[in-house]
Amino acid sequence: MPKVVDHDAVRAALIGRASGLFVERGYAGVGMREVAAAAGVPKSSLYHYFPTKEALLAEVCRTWMEAELEVLRGLVAPHRSPRARLEACVEWTVRAEKELLATSVVLLDASAPRGSPAIAALFEAYVEGLADVVGLTQERVRVLLATMVGGVLLRQIDGGRLELHAIGRWLVNTLAGRPRRHAAGGTAARSRPGDRPARRGPSGARR
Repeated sequence: MPKVVDHDAVRAALIGRASGLFVERGYAGVGMREVAAAAGVPKSSLYHYFPTKEALLAEVCRTWMEAELEVLRGLVAPHRSPRARLEACVEWTVRAEKELLATSVVLLDASAPRGSPAIAALFEAYVEGLADVVGLTQERVRVLLATMVGGVLLRQIDGGRLELHAIGRWLVNTLAGRPRRHAAGGTAARSRPGDRPARRGPSGARR
């Protein structure tokens, strides 16, 4: 009887092997022959599933992004407010710094010098998904990603001096607003954009 091939399993194995090699050696440092050898399949079989290295990378990136969104959905599920959801996402970013650094370097490597349309399209879908998870606009999610991922990369340059928790707190306050302060009697004292602090007279009373 002819051997039955589980194509989904083979495809998943190829993506997994490629993912590990890209992280270990960089996108430019890995060839299709190496991926095929690591997965234990002929090179022709690899090209059957992925006609180009860029197509393979796109699927690797899709796997990374979908896995991240799935983790974040679980983390924010107990929280209702955008602020609490954002705090959970920022905390995960701090904990997953090493993994984020590795995947970001691969994406930068693959996108240089002119960018990759396939990766750009995947990133747009990721931004949309993350906006839905956190409960913020896509524009604010881009600020979130630019700041936190940029912070992860900068820590490799400055020897880890940048404090991710500090920029995380700044982001939460900037994107979701500062937590309300309660006045006497439990009423939230809120201020509107453009409000100025009330002056105090010589006796200390507000004017």
